[in-house]
Amino acid sequence: MMSDETPKLIGTFLGGSVVTVVVSYFLSGRKEKRELRRQKRDELSKLYEDTLCVLERGKRDLGRGDDAFRNEIVAVNARLELNAPPEVLKQFVKAGTALQAWAAVARSGEPRPIGSGQAVIQSGMEKYRDEADRLAPSMQGEMEKLKALMRDHLAAIDV
Repeated sequence: MMSDETPKLIGTFLGGSVVTVVVSYFLSGRKEKRELRRQKRDELSKLYEDTLCVLERGKRDLGRGDDAFRNEIVAVNARLELNAPPEVLKQFVKAGTALQAWAAVARSGEPRPIGSGQAVIQSGMEKYRDEADRLAPSMQGEMEKLKALMRDHLAAIDV
């Protein structure tokens, strides 16, 4: 025999179950979105790390590079175009341009190899070294701006 309270108890039980299912659904959706944001941030972090490594290697090698290095630059640039905000891509181009200008002048100030481990130092090379020294802070400044933009972009991704 059912009492007058039984329908109320069944309704309360069913209502509580529905609320539990709905709350669980929304919480799991938020968790999945948070995980997707974390993955995106991690992928961007890796891309930004690769980008800075390419620039640093270009600086170390005075812009000289083999085909593999040039292919890596092209690949990083393509990944940036697809994944980075426009301001990061724009600053990457500025940093790369400054690096190329500095490296070209710095190479001109180097002794010229003539074989057998010997090199020729020509007169007038000092002006290229001075010019490279003058361009270096500008190039480094552009790279620092790029790093700051990358850090800010990564920090803005809420996880």
